[in-house]
Amino acid sequence: MEWKSLQSEILATDARLKRLPGIPADDLGTSRAFLRVFSPQQTNPDREVNFVIRILWQEPQTVDLIALVPARKSHRTGIDFNYGFPEDFEISLIRPDKSTEHIAAFHDMSRHPALNGHPVVARPTLPMKSIGVEVRVTRTRPPREGAPVMAFVALSEILCFSGKNNLAAAGRVEIDSPGVDQTPSYWTPSLLIDGATPLGLPERPLPTGEPKLIGWISTAKKTSVASLTITLDLGASREIDGLRLFPALRPSIADFHGFGLPKRFLLTASDSTDGTRRILLDRRGIETPEIGHNPVGFRFPSAEARFVHLESTRLWKPHVLYPAFLGFSEIEILARDEVVSLGANVTVPEARQTVPAHASQSWSPQSLVDGLGPSGELIPVRTWIEELDLRLALETRRHEALERSASLETSWRRGGITAIAAAGLSILGLAAFLPFHYRWREHKQIRQIRERIAGDLHDDVGSNLGSIQMLSAIARERPDNRDELETIHRVAAETVNSVRDIVWLLQPRESHRIAIIDHLRESAAILLDAMESIRWSIRSDFQDWTLGDADSRHLMLFFREVLHNIRRHSDASEVDIRLAWEGKSMLLEIRDNGRGIPADLLERPSTLRAIRQRAARLGGTLDVLSSPGSGTEITLRFVPSSPGSAASPTLYPEAP
Repeated sequence: MEWKSLQSEILATDARLKRLPGIPADDLGTSRAFLRVFSPQQTNPDREVNFVIRILWQEPQTVDLIALVPARKSHRTGIDFNYGFPEDFEISLIRPDKSTEHIAAFHDMSRHPALNGHPVVARPTLPMKSIGVEVRVTRTRPPREGAPVMAFVALSEILCFSGKNNLAAAGRVEIDSPGVDQTPSYWTPSLLIDGATPLGLPERPLPTGEPKLIGWISTAKKTSVASLTITLDLGASREIDGLRLFPALRPSIADFHGFGLPKRFLLTASDSTDGTRRILLDRRGIETPEIGHNPVGFRFPSAEARFVHLESTRLWKPHVLYPAFLGFSEIEILARDEVVSLGANVTVPEARQTVPAHASQSWSPQSLVDGLGPSGELIPVRTWIEELDLRLALETRRHEALERSASLETSWRRGGITAIAAAGLSILGLAAFLPFHYRWREHKQIRQIRERIAGDLHDDVGSNLGSIQMLSAIARERPDNRDELETIHRVAAETVNSVRDIVWLLQPRESHRIAIIDHLRESAAILLDAMESIRWSIRSDFQDWTLGDADSRHLMLFFREVLHNIRRHSDASEVDIRLAWEGKSMLLEIRDNGRGIPADLLERPSTLRAIRQRAARLGGTLDVLSSPGSGTEITLRFVPSSPGSAASPTLYPEAP
């Protein structure tokens, strides 16, 4: 039977897809792409253009694979994974005599059923010597629904392989386009060969699931200036000439992609751990580019070394209230293109060995040289691109099988219309009622969402904006207004974080849902690290518990409101936070040693009103113990709705 055969094919395809690298569903933090906007004089209503991109290199080389990686762009309605990808284009190789040899043509790419951020790959029938590759765009992609009618082309990367070597990385870009260029200057042609794509790290899934060790991370640093040295012992003297750094990845609302890479650093070599160090690469005066969740590579003159020392001199600190970290998922020392650091002995600047990260994963120095990224096995870029191309072919076949299967099911349904019609008026009545019921329920859900967003913005953002308004009025009247301006800056930064929290909570991603203890740690770091007079700690009976959307949102806003009150009113110097089980209930205790709350004030309905409302929305109970001069203890108990598992308690590393 054809339908059963199709189902078997779909299941077999799904099994093969699980063993292949995936296309990230999220924005991994790089918008580094080339874009060319065409003026009305350069195109016509059919979006026909004659636009040529050339990648050229010095010496003739044998090219056997070319890949075009689509750009992606976040819109209000979601991510466009093929942003600006051309509709029709041709790929040719440029011979040493400057003639071109056509090797592939692609048409109607916007109608490709499975293309969703996948690289598009072309292979010459017979590998040939060439000095470059030419991509000729003949028609642009149709505009997205609701977008301005305009013609443009965008590409994230062009890769040209000779074996494992990407010739484009050391090449140059030429653009051949008549007419006036309408493109902003920051979308430059050089971004086509900078190594940054929206596809993330070149990883293949492990048969056993995600790695347990996902890299190494330092403790939190309050400033970006930090001298931290990681030493790799290669075991014997080796001739080396390259360094490749792979960023760590944390499912956090506060981290940026490329998280943990040093902003500036120095690479040295020595014959012993305490021997004279020779400079291999000095980037103390040059910033590492922000290229999102992509590896970043460096070359230096060949040198003999056994011990290699990577010393950070400045860290990325993207937010004034959020601490800085040094961290990697992998460090590779290269001899030409061979990785010679696998299994090396690693010494880190802090006495932190295996430290829980999130769920069952951990940070460990030795994972810096285990050949694994945060999601799987690190593989050569050429192999990675070929396996992504295989994924596209399999997903195309799967799509066709699903369509044929759906067509068969539709024909079966049509054959049963006569029998269904015999059911008569009862079915017609039900069919008339269901749309009205569905529409009523949909309107109710939309109204509830609007009320929830309005309440969240009022509770967590409205008061901050009122404070900014009041402080700016005071600052305008005073000649010396430094204190008010610093407070305005701090409150504005808190407001930005509050809005990011609310947006993240309203748009959860199942593939990146984080444990609730990790979420609380991040918020505590943002809200309390800015107060140098407050020392804080957080501990938990478990590490990998996740909550449902509603519980996570209400608990997060409850927690932030309590910490805001401590900062603004308590004059506390210590805050202790504990998350634990009490029977089937989750228990959150927050203690401070501040001034306390008088009994008469605590009895008023308006005192701690927002906190009590959040506790009620969780269906929990709230206990507040406080007296003047003895601090305050707030205890929340509620029964969560999602399953989890237990792990050993840990302390979040406090900033030194």
